[in-house]
Amino acid sequence: TLILESTYGMKVQAPRAREEKRLVDAIEETLSNDGVALMPVFAVGRAQEVMLILKDYMNKIALDGMVKLASEIVAQYGSYIKAPKEFRQFLKKVKFIRTNEDRAGALKKYPIIIASAGMLGGGPAVHYLREIQSLGEAKVLFTGFLVEESPGRNLIETKIFENDEERFHVSSDLQQLELSAHADRNGLFEIIRRTKPETVICVHGDKCSEFAKSIEEEFSIH
Repeated sequence: TLILESTYGMKVQAPRAREEKRLVDAIEETLSNDGVALMPVFAVGRAQEVMLILKDYMNKIALDGMVKLASEIVAQYGSYIKAPKEFRQFLKKVKFIRTNEDRAGALKKYPIIIASAGMLGGGPAVHYLREIQSLGEAKVLFTGFLVEESPGRNLIETKIFENDEERFHVSSDLQQLELSAHADRNGLFEIIRRTKPETVICVHGDKCSEFAKSIEEEFSIH
């Protein structure tokens, strides 16, 4: 019996290499225009993943929010992560925003800001979003899923940021990249091919029944 998550059981994601290139291209464009790129991220996992993708820009990156502590903890457990030595070297070169004074001057010194929270539900990412509105060239690059009605999702759809405390229009270039930690439909089918189960139980998805029917049709198993 295979218990299989099915978050993207009915979706084929964009190729990972293409999305990583989109991210690097967006950063290159930002730097060439003397702009700032704000990356709201999930502090655990996604932040560290993004940092490794942007390893060639270490001295241009500032980390803020829970990202700092999470990254320090992750670095202590090298056997559980990809490229641990490289990641530790990265942390020595990026700027950790630790004080209000650091935060106030960050945008003048560091064109790439990686900060929590990933959906703009709070954290220093909201502070930077507010501040970059006075800059001519700025991008907001989302690298994770945005839940419906979250501030990040609403921002992408309307260019308006709104929470319980404030509301303002965002003129920055907004982009969402598909750097999901979940396998898509093709990846999930490949897991089934490799494990050859007699039974598959679909969990963690809002289209589990549809995905289960697809499995039944593709593999003739229940």
